[in-house]
Amino acid sequence: MKITLSPTAFLLFSLVAAVGCTSVNIQRYDMSGDNIAELRRLHQPSLTQLRVGKFTSYKPENKSVRCRMYGPIQMPAGQSFESYIQSALISELKDAGLYSESAQTELNGHLEMVDLNTGEISGGSMVPGSAWWLIKVKFTMAGDDDSFTVEDRYRFLPAFGANEACLQAAQLFVPAVQDFLRQLFNHSGFRKGIQAN
Repeated sequence: MKITLSPTAFLLFSLVAAVGCTSVNIQRYDMSGDNIAELRRLHQPSLTQLRVGKFTSYKPENKSVRCRMYGPIQMPAGQSFESYIQSALISELKDAGLYSESAQTELNGHLEMVDLNTGEISGGSMVPGSAWWLIKVKFTMAGDDDSFTVEDRYRFLPAFGANEACLQAAQLFVPAVQDFLRQLFNHSGFRKGIQAN
């Protein structure tokens, strides 16, 4: 049976298909000056350096997240979410002088969740603070039976249109990771791990 679409139906189908194929890329990580300053304040003779070990994920090698009907938000250069966060962590520890490949203390991570909400609508308007990136990682220190979990919900003002909302979400993943690492560096489990024995 041959199906014929009207010009209007064909146009709508084409628009939906085009929107569904659109994607946007997250930017490469940019170190946080505030995080570096905080780590440098911690870098004292009484503290030990770290090396960063294996980072695993609940969705291994996941490189994108869906955003409304717009399409996927993709990681840069084929990175996965777990490798992106791992690299960001290493870069900030290195810049602060707290990283060494030969360090005895190893920090490992398991990404338990990365989620995106681009906002909620109420009464025809976007609800302030209803857009967020959620990052949750369980950390362990090699040689230490204790583990600790850092969960950070980075909130931002939602945008109404899918195009604007998804572009904005992609741009804000870097500050979301910066904020997540800030929570890590201030966590008692992390600070306990860098105390010299």
